[in-house]
Amino acid sequence: MGRVLASVFLTGVMVSQAASALEDASAHWWAVKPVERPEVPLRAGDEWSQNPIDRFVDRALQNADLTPSPKADRCELIRRVYFDLIGLPPSADAVEQFANDTNPKAWSNLVEELLNSPHYGERWGQHWLDVTRWAESDGYRQDAFRPHAWPYRDYVVNSFNQDKRYDQFVREQLAGDEIAPDNPDVMIGTAYLRNGIYEYNQRNVEMHWELIVDELTSLTGEVFMGVGIGCAQCHDHKFDPIPQEDYYRLKAMLAPVSWKFDVPLATPKQKREHERQLQVWLEATKDLREQIDAIVEPQIKARQHAALIMFPEAIQAIFAMPKEQRTPYQQQLMDLANIQVEYERERFDETKSIKGEESEKLKQLRAALKAYDYLKPASLTPAFVASDVGRNAPKVLLKNRAGARDIDPGFLSVLEPASLPIQSPAHGNTTGRRSTLAEWLTDEKHPLTPRVIVNRIWLKHFKDGLVASPNDFGELGKAPSHPELLDWLASEFLASGWSFKHMHRLIVHSSTYQQTARREPGAKESETDPINRLLWRYPPQRLDAAQVRDAMLTVSGELDRSLGGPSVKGDRQRRSIYVRKIRNTPDEILKGFDSPTGFNSTPVRDATTTPGQALLLMNGDWILKRAQQFAGLLRSTLGDDVVAMVREAYQRCYGRHAGEAETHMAVTFLQDNRAEGDSLVDMCQMLLSSNEFLYLH
Repeated sequence: MGRVLASVFLTGVMVSQAASALEDASAHWWAVKPVERPEVPLRAGDEWSQNPIDRFVDRALQNADLTPSPKADRCELIRRVYFDLIGLPPSADAVEQFANDTNPKAWSNLVEELLNSPHYGERWGQHWLDVTRWAESDGYRQDAFRPHAWPYRDYVVNSFNQDKRYDQFVREQLAGDEIAPDNPDVMIGTAYLRNGIYEYNQRNVEMHWELIVDELTSLTGEVFMGVGIGCAQCHDHKFDPIPQEDYYRLKAMLAPVSWKFDVPLATPKQKREHERQLQVWLEATKDLREQIDAIVEPQIKARQHAALIMFPEAIQAIFAMPKEQRTPYQQQLMDLANIQVEYERERFDETKSIKGEESEKLKQLRAALKAYDYLKPASLTPAFVASDVGRNAPKVLLKNRAGARDIDPGFLSVLEPASLPIQSPAHGNTTGRRSTLAEWLTDEKHPLTPRVIVNRIWLKHFKDGLVASPNDFGELGKAPSHPELLDWLASEFLASGWSFKHMHRLIVHSSTYQQTARREPGAKESETDPINRLLWRYPPQRLDAAQVRDAMLTVSGELDRSLGGPSVKGDRQRRSIYVRKIRNTPDEILKGFDSPTGFNSTPVRDATTTPGQALLLMNGDWILKRAQQFAGLLRSTLGDDVVAMVREAYQRCYGRHAGEAETHMAVTFLQDNRAEGDSLVDMCQMLLSSNEFLYLH
């Protein structure tokens, strides 16, 4: 008994010491401290600041003995805010109108027009898709196309256009099936849970599923909390107060996830109507279908059996079990393996596999069946979504030298050390774990969620975040450049009702945002703040891949501005967000300008300058076609007026008037090179390839 008491005492001491060490470490971790609204600094004689953002920035500049840059001119400002808010360049008419608008509310009116544009959601939805590593293919070797992944993209775009509260946006993606299982516009948010990589021919199903859930766990920590929790998968985090158990607590929240293949993207009413009409068709075609199945099904079943026996015996045994005898984990493994089994049905080609008399009979039966097509309802769009494997969760084991132990679901212990009781919802067939996680993340007292998202918003306006490592708010990440401004923005975001558009208004109406980018660093800036972290000017930046492609289509007059729907190939003229995103074989133009592939969360797109880009701009067929279309547009509207064509080309490309020297040089080029080919196409290609076109100031 004495030994038992001593053991209990020592265990208690060890737990107490561990808790004390965790508490001590968390006390120094700025990101997990409560968000408190700091007092806005005021400085006598400050005539530059327009809102609280400026006052925080002004104080940092004053402390560094730096001064802000002058305000950008109107041509610079309108091009900047157009690309920022809708990702497209302004028309020549829009630039001219804004440049000459004397209304004191001209800027506010312009901003509201852009925020209310349906193209706003396309631009800002793309940022979220980058962070959540969305793509339309499986990845790995086969990299099969996912034809029904696009509704999640449209859901994201629509959510931004509606200015959906961010807390609701988070809940829908983590647990839309538990929140509103009968609403397809909410349910589709759970595609977030299955946007990851899938290897079609992986026979080691246990390892494969483990990788899928581990990746989802790490991603969720990065996306919503800005925490590299994946570093704690194999051991306690080496730098942040995140013990290994925290990783498995969060993993247990997500472990019940199951990909769904039998859920249509439809309302209950649509499902009932479809089922009613389908039954009419099924009854009318019963005999024909049975005859067809008698010919086709044996061959499909044989191929499925051949696929099944490629799996380990343990997986084959799961298939042989009655469903009610499978554990939740076994059901997950079967569901994953069954994708390969069902693939045999999908790729079965009866024209190649069925010969002779059976082939002729099958053709006759198919023709007879087709006569009943008028009774068959159009198929409902399959929902690319996820839910839980059932009301019971699989075990999550933490394995180490001490053995293996079952871990209860929970959160980061630095914020919530206790394990919370979780009950399955009264409706549906889920565990309730994901909705519990979503509620915790969107509690207004959560210190990470609002800080992380306002930093992401700031990042897309200013090239860099206040925290330059948007997916890592830990010790290995970067400290905030303006910590009090970050907290003020986070508190303001909460006060606004988690509104993205409110944050945009604040930012673009600030003097900080409206500074010119056309100021070179002097000796003081070069020494004190060479990378402009304190924002003594607006940071010039290269357009990202989508902006480059979409701007070229806009300037050439070809852009198809239709919204939503299935994705298209890159040779079409739709916006880049609608171009098929295939992980291993991305579109040439988008790849050339650093569009992310979708293998990992990408909070910051690269902005490289490479010889390959220059060659693409000079020799690429797609670029040349845009130049030809651009030249044709100028000719069709301006005839042979060379001077007018030059001026219009500059206005469309750069959002400004051509200078006298530029006009003279371009006109001379066009006149002197007529014999060498189509000099107007050459000039258009040069403008589309120029730094002024490719960079935002």
